[in-house]
Amino acid sequence: RQIVEQVMSAMNKGAGSAPSTPAGGTMTAANYPLAEKESDKIKTPTGKPFSSLSYDKVISGELTADDMRISPETLEMYRSLYTGVFKRRYIDGEWTAGDGLIYDMFDGAQNIYEDSARPAGLYWAAARSIACDYGTANPFVLLDIYDDGETIWVDNEYRWDSRERLRQKTDQEYADDLQSFMGDDPQYFCPVIVDPSAASFIVALERRGVYVIPGDNDVPDGIRRVSSLLGRRRIRIHRRCQGLTGELCSYVWDSKAAMSGIEKPVKNLDHGPDALRYYVNTCVPKWRYGEEG
Repeated sequence: RQIVEQVMSAMNKGAGSAPSTPAGGTMTAANYPLAEKESDKIKTPTGKPFSSLSYDKVISGELTADDMRISPETLEMYRSLYTGVFKRRYIDGEWTAGDGLIYDMFDGAQNIYEDSARPAGLYWAAARSIACDYGTANPFVLLDIYDDGETIWVDNEYRWDSRERLRQKTDQEYADDLQSFMGDDPQYFCPVIVDPSAASFIVALERRGVYVIPGDNDVPDGIRRVSSLLGRRRIRIHRRCQGLTGELCSYVWDSKAAMSGIEKPVKNLDHGPDALRYYVNTCVPKWRYGEEG
């Protein structure tokens, strides 16, 4: 942390501004990765385009330290990508293990929305997906997600807890539930991101003509990505999704595993967060949570 603060202090004393695009320019998802598609529009603090930067020019002295300097605004942007334990680890420089609440950046006032705050036209303007965490003895969860390219709106959920209901459902019954949850209007049919371990359920859906995408089940990176988006309020959850919000507020690191040097969450009350993680890992481009330029 001291190093970052010293660098930012030193840079604030120098001339030059943050790299920027031309006035009036608007970047959309189609422009990313910027280094590949818009390299001529990325400027160094001294005004040189990104496309002109090369190792040979550094060796020859044509490019100087001033050309390669990272602006305070850029450092601040990257610092804002990390929250919770990941900020302590990657920004503050603390050698720390995950402990306590995982999504401690989740804010009931800023991450939850009511009908009145839903953007007009969200249902037809945003890309719809349904994320699924499959369970037989454990709860079966569906999340109805609309992604407008900037914010992920979790607008509804379905949950079947066989322990609470005292009855397990079959794959065919769950497939019926999913199709009812999706609706019968073809204009709102959408891909379903499913727990990759649910092989039999995936087959049941595909036989019905449902477009299934097996979810990326990377746990550590997925938690970090969801944390980043929650912290920057790029995930908004409707108040009616009480199962998901309740689990986000009780999802914790496994302290016993941490004593053995293993970082993982407790496998309890994690079904909604798992479905959300499948969606983020599988469908959200890396630049939105800071892994690509």
